[in-house]
Amino acid sequence: MLVLPGDIQKFGINPDDMPVAQAIRMSMSIPFFFEPVQLKAPSGVTHYIVDGGVLSNYPVWLFDDGTSNPAWPTFGYSLVDPNQNKPQEVNGPISMLKALFSTMMEAHDARYIESKHFVRTVPIPTMGVQTTDFNLSEAQKKALYDSGRKAAEEFLAHWDFEKYKQEFRAKQPPSRTEEVWIGAEAS
Repeated sequence: MLVLPGDIQKFGINPDDMPVAQAIRMSMSIPFFFEPVQLKAPSGVTHYIVDGGVLSNYPVWLFDDGTSNPAWPTFGYSLVDPNQNKPQEVNGPISMLKALFSTMMEAHDARYIESKHFVRTVPIPTMGVQTTDFNLSEAQKKALYDSGRKAAEEFLAHWDFEKYKQEFRAKQPPSRTEEVWIGAEAS
């Protein structure tokens, strides 16, 4: 996983010299929909860069300041489809690829978002619109916009920043390794 612009140094490029448009283009390289961006490392090896959603479509932690008492909250917005856990119709190789990538990019993080990130996540219903639906009507665009606005307003009406800091930032949570060992000892 690359975190841009910092990790671009691995390719001999100064992060301050990386155009924002290039980072965005790299981030949207959904396999089989957009051609991967090719970068050559100083070793001469060519790397193919694809959309970060292949590994994690929800890295909200990137925007945290790392302190126990942040000055402001960081929110994540997660596009949710109430039908995402229902089987998708597959009737050929194209629909199979679409179903595969939909599952890969949208279902993984929906199930495994950690509690400390989930509580600051605004779930926005997509009304069945998928990541790879590129030809939206004006009505669909407006409905998605309205869905996002309504979800954010409802979320913020109940958000308590001080409670969040007390529960999730004041004490250092155990590392993943510690959680595994604590769970093993308890059983």
